[in-house]
Amino acid sequence: MKELQRFCFQRHGFIALIGLIWLVTSVASQGQTSALDKGGVVFSVKAYGATGNGTTDDTASIQHAIDAALSGGGGIVYLPAGRFLLKGTLTISRMDLVSLVGAGMGTNLIVNSNLGISLLSTAAVLTSAHLYHSGRIEGMHISCSNQSKSIAVQMTDMVADPQFIDLTISKCDQAFDLINKNAWNERLVARNVTDDYNNHLFHLDQNPSNQWDSYGYGIYDGIFINKAAGQDVFWMTGGGNLYNSRIVIKGNFDLNATGASVFNLDGSMGKPCPGAVDNSVDVAVEGASYSVLKSNGNGCKGGLWGSAFFRGTGLVVPMGKPAAGGGIDSITNMTGGSVLAATFTASDAVSDSVAARGVIPNTPCFVQPTNAIAAGAMNGTYVSSTNWGTVKVDHPAKAAGGTFQIWCTAQ
Repeated sequence: MKELQRFCFQRHGFIALIGLIWLVTSVASQGQTSALDKGGVVFSVKAYGATGNGTTDDTASIQHAIDAALSGGGGIVYLPAGRFLLKGTLTISRMDLVSLVGAGMGTNLIVNSNLGISLLSTAAVLTSAHLYHSGRIEGMHISCSNQSKSIAVQMTDMVADPQFIDLTISKCDQAFDLINKNAWNERLVARNVTDDYNNHLFHLDQNPSNQWDSYGYGIYDGIFINKAAGQDVFWMTGGGNLYNSRIVIKGNFDLNATGASVFNLDGSMGKPCPGAVDNSVDVAVEGASYSVLKSNGNGCKGGLWGSAFFRGTGLVVPMGKPAAGGGIDSITNMTGGSVLAATFTASDAVSDSVAARGVIPNTPCFVQPTNAIAAGAMNGTYVSSTNWGTVKVDHPAKAAGGTFQIWCTAQ
């Protein structure tokens, strides 16, 4: 009897194994793997003809995998290790249904066109806040062949924001181009993103009639940057404003990164002015010539430009180390925030009196260097007194020619 039971078990087990092999083979033959990820079937781009050899244009093959995922009700479009060349643009019409996932740094998406990935608006099909964070781009290295004009990822009117996770973006004009035209954009999540010398990491652009429909409640956590002259992390144009977001930025600016900035508020003629309020900000970067905030009105009207840029509980440590003078270790504090009151170039005297907007007597003010001379003279440079619209800055003689920003607590 035991021998008969063993025979039946072995026979049935063998049949089950054959059935499992048939199931996997059958699913794979349809361009899918049998793996499941958060409820979505995985569609491997290799099954749709992608080569990953770095020389063959894989745009059409990857697009076929995306289209198959959409036709099947959604899923994970998987890019294994390899170099996938894009001479065209990948279009994802429902980012709430499709995720683009790589195998880590072994997956390199090479953008050899003006736009690599286009994420179309979900405003017409989604209205519920519960549908945020349903799609993602994760685990890959995206590089651009033409840094002067290539965009890695562009998204327009995304009611259901994707997540950008474990990504390195290299030498693009814009890594993430976020556009609002007819709908808001909220709750974007960017985690563990490395900015490898992109001209702009996040471009926040806005052209709606309601200037408040913009970019809020985002999480930018673990943004590591490498930047050169004239580059920025957040480039805000057309009235785009950033609010109620958590922002953690670390990394390095090159020693000669003149004109580079963490936040670049760039107004446009006749449009609402860009700005940002009520953000929890932690900036700790090294470099000898850059600005935490650079702003230019350029004829914009209204909006948030000129208001307190940083409010909330975020500490801004621009040099990655405490600033000198009076034990001050940041240009914001835990109860309020700071506005950019003035920019000045130090004289060859040991102190300068600087006109600073919005300053009243005894206002706490902090100094930030914006070029190499100023950075080398931070020891001993600090705001020694404030009066109505005037700030006195003490500094060593070697600070002469150094350019500084003065930040003062918002009143």
